[in-house]
Amino acid sequence: MKIKNTYVKSITICIALSPISCSHFNQYTPITTESEMSIVVQNHKNDRGGSILNSKYLLDSSCPLVYKKRFSNLETLDEVYFLAQLIPYQLQKIKGDNQFFIIKENDTLIYKLL
Repeated sequence: MKIKNTYVKSITICIALSPISCSHFNQYTPITTESEMSIVVQNHKNDRGGSILNSKYLLDSSCPLVYKKRFSNLETLDEVYFLAQLIPYQLQKIKGDNQFFIIKENDTLIYKLL
């Protein structure tokens, strides 16, 4: 019975703390399918699975790369998480589209929203 009580207490604590960890991102505007924007990203911070752009916008850090030019200089940026290496870069998002574009000099990368 002691093991069962410990298990129940652990589950209860996890459930109670879940909203606290999620509320960390409430202060940022999520980039969704319905978002429309064209911004220059000057600040990119990765935090708990989210990428915070310009201290204002939030993207899932694991949004996958779906297209890059064949001879792109940006070879290893297969998830949004790695875009912090590009600062500054331009992000363009068309309303209603589940993809967004990252532009750095002459290279364009396309990522899919999750």
